[in-house]
Amino acid sequence: ELEGKLIKSVGSEGNGEAQFDYPHGLDVSDRNRNIYVCDYNNKRVQILTEELQFHSILGVGLFAFPCDVKVTRDRVLVLDQSDPCMFIFSSEHTLTNRLISRGVGKQTNNPYCFDIDRDYNFIMTDYSIHCVYVFKN
Repeated sequence: ELEGKLIKSVGSEGNGEAQFDYPHGLDVSDRNRNIYVCDYNNKRVQILTEELQFHSILGVGLFAFPCDVKVTRDRVLVLDQSDPCMFIFSSEHTLTNRLISRGVGKQTNNPYCFDIDRDYNFIMTDYSIHCVYVFKN
């Protein structure tokens, strides 16, 4: 049996820097070790340094309910549960594209999490219609 030892933590309830309202999915950048956290009810993604210091905010005014995020070497992808769609940003955090998933096969209702395969296809779950989707990039 393994035991984890808490090293450090950050955050409290709120809408300020390093405050969260229902933190959801997260990912760590391999490039700079920054931590991207979906701040679901604050409708943003907060970016923290490896030391858990506030760095910046991504997507102000864009998201309804960001629920998951993935950081690749050249992109940041954010899944929005309410829209539902995938926001695609450059590594410099410029919005470059938006993948809308409604009307493709079964309509997505409540996407929850996603990952990216080696061909950059998006694999997404939807908990309300009990489904897994694969979207070609």
